Amino acid sequence: MMKIRYYHLAKVSSTNTWAKEHACEFNRDEVTAITATEQTHGRGRYSRVWLSPAGKNLYLTLAFFIEDPKIQPFALCQLASLTLEEFLKIHGINAKIKWPNDLLVNGKKIVGVLTERQEIDGAAFMIIGIGLNVNMSAQELDEIPQPATSMMLEKNQTLSLEAIKEFYVRLFVKRLQEAKSTGFAEVWSHWQKSLEWMLQHPVCVQTTAARLQGKVIDLQTDGGLVLELPNGAKQVIQSADVNL
Repeated sequence: MMKIRYYHLAKVSSTNTWAKEHACEFNRDEVTAITATEQTHGRGRYSRVWLSPAGKNLYLTLAFFIEDPKIQPFALCQLASLTLEEFLKIHGINAKIKWPNDLLVNGKKIVGVLTERQEIDGAAFMIIGIGLNVNMSAQELDEIPQPATSMMLEKNQTLSLEAIKEFYVRLFVKRLQEAKSTGFAEVWSHWQKSLEWMLQHPVCVQTTAARLQGKVIDLQTDGGLVLELPNGAKQVIQSADVNL
């Protein structure tokens, strides 16, 4: 297995930001896993604030270099989401991936994924930020402006953040090595199957430019979502918020 180097920070603005600031210090042959007890400026997509109470959840960034130009960045986001789906299932929690980067349990968000990429000396430096609700109570989750749940609520027990971290990181690295060895076609196939439930589903899509309504009719290998509008026109969406 690829070597894993762990960093744990007591308090940080965000683990993704810290990873970008220290990228040049990381070994290109390792996966670097950065966690924090507390994030003061945790963020989701479009720089939205991600509620990060101290000591409650898994605030994790996986950072690594990809030398192979054939590996598409979104394939790594797909892999992270699929591994989270597998991880939660192992822990007795059935979650669904919602395009592009959330996992839901009975319609409630339990984890979000934020993938970023930088070019450093000719190599792609991948940053995969994961915010997993682990030990948040129902009262704390009420502060989130969308339906949300946690592993603790779903399992009715408090969990060890350290054990959760190590289990998921090791599982991700194992799946990453398999995908790099065999190609990412299987990752795409599994991701597409996991999102089949969204096909033909009416959705409201908010892009940076417009708000669209329609139904999902297809998913593209680069992560694009194909939306059929009420007038029958089809539009490919690469980045947006999707509300069911």
